[in-house]
Amino acid sequence: MTWVEESVSLTKENIDNILKYLPLLEDKANKFYCEDSQDESGAVVLPFYVLTGIGLKFYEDLYKEGFVTNFRWMDWIAEAGEYSASDEKLSKADLKDIRRLLTIIVRQGRFCEGLLEETIESGLMLKILKRLKEIGERVE
Repeated sequence: MTWVEESVSLTKENIDNILKYLPLLEDKANKFYCEDSQDESGAVVLPFYVLTGIGLKFYEDLYKEGFVTNFRWMDWIAEAGEYSASDEKLSKADLKDIRRLLTIIVRQGRFCEGLLEETIESGLMLKILKRLKEIGERVE
């Protein structure tokens, strides 16, 4: 999958296409991933976390809708940590910040298995999408 340049603007449609996952994240009955993949002998097989159909579609849509951008994300990890640690800071995030957070979660997840799943489990992804909804209400 490819990412877009950070300078590429998002449309209301792009935002809405990601926000369709908000009610799915709010309902804990929806599983975006499963854990503990085992073979027939019971041995755990990597990857430990496996995205379900809905989780994989969410992951793909983050790319498709332009939320995974091309920027020096490793240089922004410390700031991303501040957003994830502070609800107050996250409540002030703008669209660029949200895109950067989602980019880091997706891109770093390639090196840190289970990061996307952890953001879903911890509720951080839900908070990010709720903030995106607030931002999206002002986008025409």
